[in-house]
Amino acid sequence: MLEELAKARHKRTDTFHVVVIPRLMAPRWRRLFHKVSDLFFPLILAMLSGPLTCMNHSLWESFFHLFVTDLGASNERQLWWKWAGNCVKCAKKVTSLQGVFCANFSSSRGDWPRRNAWHWDCYTCLGNNRFPMSVLYDEAGDEWEKQGKRAERLNSGIPGVHAVIPFQCELCWIRNLEGCDLDKVKHCQYEECIHRANLDAMNARARGTIDQHVAFINKAVENAEAINRTPFFKERGPFPLGDPVGMGLAVDLLLKSIFAAGRIGQFIQFDTMRKGRSTFAVTWSSSPAGIMDGACFNSTRSRIQFTHCPSESTWFKDFLLGAQDRMGYDTMNQKDLPILAVVAMIKQIEENATASEDINEVNRLIKTAALITILTAASLRGHEGFYLDIAGTRKYIDKGKHGKIPDGALKKKLFTEEEAANLPEVCICLVGKFKGETGERHHSIFLSNTTCSGLEPRKWVEKLLEVCAVEGRTSGSVFNESDGSAPISAEYNALVRQYVGTMMESGDYDLDPNTSLIRYGISRTFRKTSETRARRAGIPREQVETVNRWKKIECAQGKRPQFAMVDHYANARELSTLTWKYSYAL
Repeated sequence: MLEELAKARHKRTDTFHVVVIPRLMAPRWRRLFHKVSDLFFPLILAMLSGPLTCMNHSLWESFFHLFVTDLGASNERQLWWKWAGNCVKCAKKVTSLQGVFCANFSSSRGDWPRRNAWHWDCYTCLGNNRFPMSVLYDEAGDEWEKQGKRAERLNSGIPGVHAVIPFQCELCWIRNLEGCDLDKVKHCQYEECIHRANLDAMNARARGTIDQHVAFINKAVENAEAINRTPFFKERGPFPLGDPVGMGLAVDLLLKSIFAAGRIGQFIQFDTMRKGRSTFAVTWSSSPAGIMDGACFNSTRSRIQFTHCPSESTWFKDFLLGAQDRMGYDTMNQKDLPILAVVAMIKQIEENATASEDINEVNRLIKTAALITILTAASLRGHEGFYLDIAGTRKYIDKGKHGKIPDGALKKKLFTEEEAANLPEVCICLVGKFKGETGERHHSIFLSNTTCSGLEPRKWVEKLLEVCAVEGRTSGSVFNESDGSAPISAEYNALVRQYVGTMMESGDYDLDPNTSLIRYGISRTFRKTSETRARRAGIPREQVETVNRWKKIECAQGKRPQFAMVDHYANARELSTLTWKYSYAL
């Protein structure tokens, strides 16, 4: 009966209803009764000398008078900062800016009336253990003392938060996304995900900031009432049916964070979860709705596009920030090595190659030592080292072989033309696709023949070319196998970790023996080693970024994809002193 009443009071706003519920049935109907009632009170009946008599009969007159003259019809505009209702969880009274109210609280949408509100601390996460949340530990390995308060903050609402974000309750979102009412059994996990997404969007903003907004609203309302004026705040609802903010995508991402297996821990990382956003954007842009979005191009490289894609909404960005705060980061990034440890590793590999009688093993060790040297000296990522081209490198191998290091080379900001033309250097020519680029391109990088720490780039480049000659290869990557097949990163990683483990056991290079060997490899270890060494050597930050960021080299004419290798060599000459000084300081 009360369910029908909830619909009827919105369909026929010019009528009123009186509902009497026996005390015996009060526990069954009290919550819904509180939700659909504008005014309610208990009736105490007693048996006197005669028939049943209402002990508070004097209330009837005031009840009808109040209902008809003060509250008015139910379609009358209700100011959202004056909303008041009963909490869904505890059924106690809650006012607008002291709780969390659905934007559709005072308005019906079609045949769906609803009046959902919570106390801020009653709007808590459903299924706390289901959604990943990072746990912080101190240096002793104990849980951070404020971890409990952090979890409480991330798993509860904020007073008045519906005034600053477009908040809708789970029931309204089910109606928006599915076009039907909430089925507690069928939509249980669905409801939990929507609830979690709402909490993440709330917690994207600092509570102090939201408190300041709410305080300003309270003060503005107070001041406006003092002069009999209506505050100029927009209505909070109702929202139209549909999903303009990306709640559906947020649910998909949260489901991925629940069901996908993590590589580092039990759950996937935030960066893995958020990749679904780009997939959604691509499918949107190729849909009938997406192709209608306009685009504007300016004279620079950037592009401005006007779009209605929900993944670009402010609410969705808030959701991502809140999810990032909740999930945190638990990375297994590769670590750097002390530069002396790298030099010692290369020396040990060379000794093993000299002692080996297996030509295949010798070639494998030479390639490994050369790869480590080039990655470190040129500050390359692992796969970029495999782009070293046989023909281009061989063509310029003799240039700079007998150069001279200028006096005070590291202290000089500018070399003379004569000094720059006679630097002891080796040119490595790379062909491939680098990060941030479109298509495969040529690059020429000039490295010092030897570095301050003892790395020897020229020596190992020459050894690589000798190996290629023995294998009968004149084109392709110098690191290709003897049959011309592409190199396998896993084999190089395994060999690097073998030598790192040996150095850990020796205890000579201050390497933490408790660090997993998986934290070392060709992908990032030697690039990070190069960056760390360059900063310690006093190389200016701008120069480090020029060497490490291909985009800046491109702007300095380090490449021209439509040119021949000889033209790339000529253009790279302009940057040769920068890359030479960088590698020499290592």
